[in-house]
Amino acid sequence: DGNKALVFVSDRPGGFGKMDLWMCRLHNEDNAEKAVNLGPEINTPGNELTPYYFKRNNVLYFSSDWHAGLGGLDVFYTLYDIENDEYKNPVNMGVPINSSYNDLSFVMKNDSSGSFLASNRDDAFFINEEHCCHDLYDYNIQKRIKVKKEIEEPSYDTTQNILVLKGLVK
Repeated sequence: DGNKALVFVSDRPGGFGKMDLWMCRLHNEDNAEKAVNLGPEINTPGNELTPYYFKRNNVLYFSSDWHAGLGGLDVFYTLYDIENDEYKNPVNMGVPINSSYNDLSFVMKNDSSGSFLASNRDDAFFINEEHCCHDLYDYNIQKRIKVKKEIEEPSYDTTQNILVLKGLVK
């Protein structure tokens, strides 16, 4: 709605699990509304951690050890429905973002070309134990598509109202 908000993690009373995601709207530096739990669609009996709201597409990313995943903490996203002021059912980001280990602190790059996250997956540098240390990973989400130079001229199919392009995609 154009206002700023703070999304944070807390185990305060009134939650649904161990660590929950909460939000409070900020009207200015000195005036914040009472914190509101993001509800049972997001929060579970387990832990929801490391929230990140990407304003460009109204998506909230977070990690959970309770929602159905690949193991440990997995990264999920949920779309914010502005009209109804609610978040939709969380969706697991899947492989390669998630692994059977702990994957958290997901952040999109400003240009939407990729993301960063922390994980203690197999190729991470473990110091003393499996749950010790998290490495940072950089993912390029959008792959560039190269089209071979020998392509036919575009044509327009008026029966289906579509533009037809023919070529070899690598």
